[in-house]
Amino acid sequence: MPRLNYYIIIISLLLYFFCSSITIRDRILINTFHLIEQHSLSPPASRQLFEGAMSGMFKTLDKYSYYTPASGKKDYNDHLDNNYEGVGLVTTPAKDKKSIETIYPLIDSPAFRAGLRSGDRILAINGVDLTEGQIENFSSMIRNLNNTDIVLTVLPFGKTDTSQITIRTAPLNMDSVEGDSIDIDGTRNFILESDNTIGYIRITSFSRRTADEFSDALRQLYKKQAQNLILDLRGNPGGYVKVSVEIAMMLLDLTDSSKIIVSTKSRNGTIKTKYYGTEKSQICSLPIVVLIDNNTASASEILAAALQDYKRAVIVGTRSFGKGVVQEIYDLPANSGTYQLTGVSYWRPSNKNINRTENANYSDEWGVIPDVGCKMELQKWRSRAIDSIRSRRANVVGENRELYLESYIATIEQEVEESRNELKKLNKDNNPDKNTTSPSDNKTIEKSGDNNTTEINKTSNNENENNIEIDFDEDDNKDIDIPFKLQGNPPYFDPQLDKAIDILKQGIQFNKP
Repeated sequence: MPRLNYYIIIISLLLYFFCSSITIRDRILINTFHLIEQHSLSPPASRQLFEGAMSGMFKTLDKYSYYTPASGKKDYNDHLDNNYEGVGLVTTPAKDKKSIETIYPLIDSPAFRAGLRSGDRILAINGVDLTEGQIENFSSMIRNLNNTDIVLTVLPFGKTDTSQITIRTAPLNMDSVEGDSIDIDGTRNFILESDNTIGYIRITSFSRRTADEFSDALRQLYKKQAQNLILDLRGNPGGYVKVSVEIAMMLLDLTDSSKIIVSTKSRNGTIKTKYYGTEKSQICSLPIVVLIDNNTASASEILAAALQDYKRAVIVGTRSFGKGVVQEIYDLPANSGTYQLTGVSYWRPSNKNINRTENANYSDEWGVIPDVGCKMELQKWRSRAIDSIRSRRANVVGENRELYLESYIATIEQEVEESRNELKKLNKDNNPDKNTTSPSDNKTIEKSGDNNTTEINKTSNNENENNIEIDFDEDDNKDIDIPFKLQGNPPYFDPQLDKAIDILKQGIQFNKP
């Protein structure tokens, strides 16, 4: 039997299961498959035709529903669980566009064991100098050299002589829970360097291991006698809903088992599922401040909303993204791929809506809004600079850590100042009688970060979440003549974090609901 007919049977079975009876449209679909097979001048391969039909169906739905071919299933699952194949380098194109700069190697990765450290520059692979095009595709180049010895020509940070490093790819697991810093042995420190009474935990996504990682972090905080906790959910695109519920249970006093953490509703508004807290699940009773921003989405909004509704935490930052819908994942038979389908919306314990519809206004009910007096808007470029500094503080190890961070911060200030001067000149040339720029005038001065050019091919819903892409908006225009400096207290330069610290130091009483 031709393979195309085999796939037609699969689609027919799917239609049978999803519909109580075969309709005329179903017959048209099946006949169209036959017509393409018999009459197309350039007939596609049977699998290609099937995958095209599946992808086309899901493109008519919401932006969160999509089909993943069988060839992409492993990458899809690896992304959800933070599993990757590579040498363990988070990198960025160097300023000279002729080399790759190491942001940091993952602890215990092939790159770390080979001696690569933050600030090292990779000049060549297997003796061949990198070109600009290869720099942009560094990730895929390394993956294509899987199971072979890879010789990197490296210029160590602060040195003038190059060295050769031989390395091989390996399976990698990325942590989804980060702290303030990391020791040389890979141990994460969850106490703020600036205040040893305050714990700091950043959740970057909700993977299968996140709840265990979070529980371990809480145990360290109690062992080190932390008195408060800052939970950073900024830039977190979400992940497994059940994992966010598990973490909420660790933080909430839910001795009353009737307390709902989140509920889901079907398209007709009826409640489909209620996630309840279980008695004695709480393992952390520290006062909490939660940091959120406009990239805090999905499962991270569930956690922030539950903590806010039960008056367990103060919410600081900017309004969250507003992704209040849940996708269920379905595996198709006969190795035919996977699809995720938006089936329900989820609702806060207060029964308030989280999802932001396409035409929603700011005054509508959606997302998580910071508490009164805790809203802190930041320009996009400043937010990205803070995130990039934070990522480096949490993951850079070695004797050159502070020197590397100082050099990086100085580079940010210098390049932003250069860009501001260029904008001032451009503004004066185009508008001789004005000293302001249009909100549409943008200048990109640097790209760097975990989710853009990382060798381990890490991807996320926020592809450029750590890029320092400088967008000068109206807030910047009014003080364009003021020399640029990072705001906030060192070593973090993070006004939102400073606000959280101030709130905790005031000894706010967190009243129970």
